[in-house]
Amino acid sequence: MDKLKNKLLLQPSGLNSHFLGEGLAFDAYIQLMQDVIKKSRIDLTSQNALQIINANSPFSRTPKDQPVKNGVLLIHGLFDSPYYVHDLGEYFLDKNFLVQSILLPGHGTVPGDLLDIGYREWVKAVQYGVATLEQQVENIYLVGYSLGGLLSLHHALNNTKTNIKGIILFAPALQPKSQLKYYLAKYYKLFGWINQRAKWFEIQENINYTKYSCFPFNAGFQVCKLLNLVQHALKQRQIEVPLFITISTDDETISDKGIISFFLQQSNPKNKLLLYTNDNHSLKDKRILVKDSHFPQLKIINFSHTCLMISPENVLFGEASHFLDLQHYPNSHNIQKEDLYRGAASKGNLKNYRISRLSYNPDFKNLLENIDDFLSSIN
Repeated sequence: MDKLKNKLLLQPSGLNSHFLGEGLAFDAYIQLMQDVIKKSRIDLTSQNALQIINANSPFSRTPKDQPVKNGVLLIHGLFDSPYYVHDLGEYFLDKNFLVQSILLPGHGTVPGDLLDIGYREWVKAVQYGVATLEQQVENIYLVGYSLGGLLSLHHALNNTKTNIKGIILFAPALQPKSQLKYYLAKYYKLFGWINQRAKWFEIQENINYTKYSCFPFNAGFQVCKLLNLVQHALKQRQIEVPLFITISTDDETISDKGIISFFLQQSNPKNKLLLYTNDNHSLKDKRILVKDSHFPQLKIINFSHTCLMISPENVLFGEASHFLDLQHYPNSHNIQKEDLYRGAASKGNLKNYRISRLSYNPDFKNLLENIDDFLSSIN
């Protein structure tokens, strides 16, 4: 990575370490964050600026049919952007939902903006998103991916008077797969003072303008703090709002066992869990739907953490796109596309195959049909 570019990426912009939308109408909030992104990004050119800004910005979609009864707040994951929930936004728009997606503070600009972030700023963003929806619709649905899923649960546990009708989660960050990463994030302040590099778990060349490739320990530390709060609250009470959860047993980031355990502890009969797996699971709970994640005709071995809510028709990450996620390989330039399989970037897969991390869900249509059924069951 170019030294100057590296330095600029790893420094805070000074514009995006706090939630900035307090008191603003949602359209004004979108415009403000677009301005922040424009001022903070270092990869904008006259050719790509609009595309990059739009992909990383919060967004709102209003259905044609009025009045609108239902609204949905879409919450992206750690190091990601609202682009990752665009396909779900189109689905809910077709269902006549008012659609809003927030940009979590520290995201969408430069990774350095996560060095000083606190989880409370993410919580403020969610509270703002819900509050602006409350002014316009009767029923609110929360949809969260990874960190966004954890934030959705935190909001439901701490705002019981909010009219949350349902919660839809994709690989919610309820338990990390790697305990080592968890403890490094938890105790990074013991060594983060040594030098600038010690503040970063990983620094990689950026291949994807909708997601960071440099990961500061502080971001993981803030997730740990939020996770501790949610885990403590869950020991006191259940999530009363109906849940629909989608996970992959091959998720490289989140523990599927931890999510299944959480799900089994929630007694609402309307809850559903869609489990993508290649294993023979003998789960007796009829609320759990098991779906094969092996698509040999597409050279897909199994499902990654990032693929679940992305349509095969997605322009950047879909089946016909040229996007390859090979960042798990130190030297990927000589890898031939014809040799690649797609799936989770897991130890087992990397041992047996040349893997491009799967970036879309080939079962997306079936996923949406299951969400249809869930929404019908709670209305």
